[in-house]
Amino acid sequence: MLVITRSCAVASAKANDVVTFKNYYFYIQYLLNYGKKKMPNTIKSVDELEQIAQQKIFPEIMEILNYLGEIYVLCFQFGSCLHEKPIKDINIKLTAKMMILMRVSDFIRGIQLQVSRGYPEQAATLAASVFELVHTGIAFSFLDNAANKWLNTNSYKNKMPALLSEKTRTWEMLVKQNYEFLGSSNYKSEYKIYQQLCWIKHSHPIMNTILLENNAATFQVGPYSDEESINHAWFSMLQSARLAMLLMISLKNEYIDIFDTISSYNSLYEKGLSLSKEATEKFKNFPNPFEIHK
Repeated sequence: MLVITRSCAVASAKANDVVTFKNYYFYIQYLLNYGKKKMPNTIKSVDELEQIAQQKIFPEIMEILNYLGEIYVLCFQFGSCLHEKPIKDINIKLTAKMMILMRVSDFIRGIQLQVSRGYPEQAATLAASVFELVHTGIAFSFLDNAANKWLNTNSYKNKMPALLSEKTRTWEMLVKQNYEFLGSSNYKSEYKIYQQLCWIKHSHPIMNTILLENNAATFQVGPYSDEESINHAWFSMLQSARLAMLLMISLKNEYIDIFDTISSYNSLYEKGLSLSKEATEKFKNFPNPFEIHK
């Protein structure tokens, strides 16, 4: 599944177009200057707008939202396999990868909260971090001393992913190295997912633009409940779930004696594949940003 572009282009805006903001900017101004009691009844608060958006969003995202919740629980099932294990029995690589998995679980929870309130693009920002964390964790499996470097770094000057190896100076290089290790040559498709998440994170105009309605230019602000945003929500959650599973696959393959008791692993993996097919069908009519913005 590929995330889609916003429907209106900035280039189509005219110099004499009127710029407008949504009502809750006025609400914020009233709060700052006058307090809640003087708020006009005709203006809705941010919370009210989010509640309205939720009513429209939930039926569209509930299936993938629940699946992401199951992945969240699975992360802790992996963690529970190390409960009360002597620290001497947990090697450096396993320590580093489990630290990353637990961090990923926090990001997954944040993604759930963001999309459920109507902020799928902010969720995509967190999903971009999930991408970086997971591919960092996978690299620990085969890059000599990478886990040790990561655990012991203590300076902001040590940039990721260059910290890990000369062969991983960029995220694209790291993804390529990981896919070679995993026995796949299709790293470019994986890296495109990261590009799209980063386009959203950095408010790239391909993903975020000004909307034009009746000669009025409206800056897009949340909460969002339109079709494009539903697509972004699915994209962020599906990719975050897939990436978390990728890290857990790596852990299970490497430490099968520790994680072999987890029973829900296979069924959730198959469910993820099914949801991916469903998403492809659901959003098949949405344009591919890599095709229309070469």
